Amino acid sequence: MKLTLENNFEEIFAQGLKKHSEEQTLKTLGDRSLYVGSSDVGNCLKKVCFSKVYGEEHNTNQLLIFERGHLAETIIKNILLSQKIEFEEQKTIKGEDEFNFIKTHIDFYIPDEDLLIEVKSSNTLPDNPYNSWIQQVQLQMGIGKISKAKIICFDLNSGKYKVFENILFNDFIFQKCLERASKIYNFLQNKEEMPNGEITQLCAYCPFRDRCSEFCSQKAVVDKSMIDSIIDLKNKEADKKALEEQIKHQKKIVLDFCNNADVKKIVEKDLSLTVCNYPGRETIDIEKAKKILPQKLLDILVKKGEATQFLRIS
Repeated sequence: MKLTLENNFEEIFAQGLKKHSEEQTLKTLGDRSLYVGSSDVGNCLKKVCFSKVYGEEHNTNQLLIFERGHLAETIIKNILLSQKIEFEEQKTIKGEDEFNFIKTHIDFYIPDEDLLIEVKSSNTLPDNPYNSWIQQVQLQMGIGKISKAKIICFDLNSGKYKVFENILFNDFIFQKCLERASKIYNFLQNKEEMPNGEITQLCAYCPFRDRCSEFCSQKAVVDKSMIDSIIDLKNKEADKKALEEQIKHQKKIVLDFCNNADVKKIVEKDLSLTVCNYPGRETIDIEKAKKILPQKLLDILVKKGEATQFLRIS
């Protein structure tokens, strides 16, 4: 039976997005299992090896996130075109000699400035570029003999972006990237064992984590990026608590004023305030109810909420 948009939109949407993503990846990046790319060296090497050997399936949500990245690239492309800046898009460069298994695709290369631009899309804008991003552009600069790079990160949900500038070629980091790339390639050529897993915050999204001995081990070593993320979360929680106290105090001052002055509404330019009154919620004293009501009635009246998880950081 032929699928129709009227009756089978969800199925058509999922199939079409998957096919488009596969075709786009093959067109721009080729078969990624046959070479080591610049984005590979910044990721967990075990995850990269698993992905190249077993392949990786992406659901519709993940494919939409990839499309968000393509949209961010389109924004930069349109800006460069509008300003008549000469550029090369998806510039492909291969490694030389013993590193000819490396192939990198540069989002945008500006020949007049010997500058590469790497475009990222994220739900949040980090204060500093992630190590994986730095490793990616350092490998690109080293393989392509390019002197400098910019990383532009978009948060398309909020309409904000951040530019990480003045990223100069660093030969020390480049050599480390070559070592990491060689570990991947040597494993694929059956010359080395699979690299160890690297425990980071991205493990939560890894489709191979159940096969990873490092992740499953109770003695897993947490890397610095995860520790930094937890410390940052702890600091933000402290800032949030202090801010909530300030907000609570200021709300009380405003509410006391409105009640004492019998003000129900304030309207000014860019401001509208209304004093709202809500009746208190009716509640059941569970302990008292257990003493006087039969269990069957309690089962009907009392519903448990869904279990939740929370973090306690100190």
